[in-house]
Amino acid sequence: MTYRQFRKALVTGAGGDLGRELCRCLAAAGLDLVVTDVDEESLQALAGQLGGYGACKVSTFAADLTDHEGLEVILGRVADEHPDIDMLFCNAGVDIPAPIESYDWRKAKLQFDINTIANYVLCCVFVPRFIERGHGHVTTTISLGGLVGAPYEHAYNGSKAAARMMMEGLRAETRGRGVSWTSVFPGYLEGAMIAANAFDVKKATPMPVAADRIVDASLQRKAILKFPFGEALRVTLAGMLPVALRDKLMVKEMKPL
Repeated sequence: MTYRQFRKALVTGAGGDLGRELCRCLAAAGLDLVVTDVDEESLQALAGQLGGYGACKVSTFAADLTDHEGLEVILGRVADEHPDIDMLFCNAGVDIPAPIESYDWRKAKLQFDINTIANYVLCCVFVPRFIERGHGHVTTTISLGGLVGAPYEHAYNGSKAAARMMMEGLRAETRGRGVSWTSVFPGYLEGAMIAANAFDVKKATPMPVAADRIVDASLQRKAILKFPFGEALRVTLAGMLPVALRDKLMVKEMKPL
């Protein structure tokens, strides 16, 4: 199948560390952008920064990704106003680690609302339109944490594992219908989220490097992207270990909380 070149991308979590870099890479690749985050001011600042990319046109809209009913209405309006959107970057995410003794299920719900369900709302609005015209692509930022369980990160990793299954099912369902999918499994990335998580991080991938890799894989319609290689290999091998040994090793990966 011969694919058309992409024209316009919608990016969620555009005001965050990775979101800003994804927008930069997409603008540099010549795509127009529709960007969203919960904070309108951060979006306007981003739009100003992206103005240096010449022909790149940037539209913004603020949205609360935990209000799924409201999000569906907003996205329907965005889809009507921008019928040329042909790429989705489901990038928004939140990580709230804590020991189970002090956990609140509402924090888990928040992570599933943003990391999983909001992405499903996006797909429900846009993917049928992609199918109708036989052209479109969806990239979802998952995590290597979606492949293995970790202490204190049970809700986050669970939400990412759910996003992984969602992507796999949708990819198979839309096979041969013009829609392509990229599931992104990054390891530790520099930025605000790494400071808040529970992992004892020794080294992290610079955000511009991560964004370049994600956008490149998406433009090439690669199904799976895992990086960096060493972290991805460790996670893969961990899944093959006996449960007792894997659990012991995962505990050593964490900061004391």
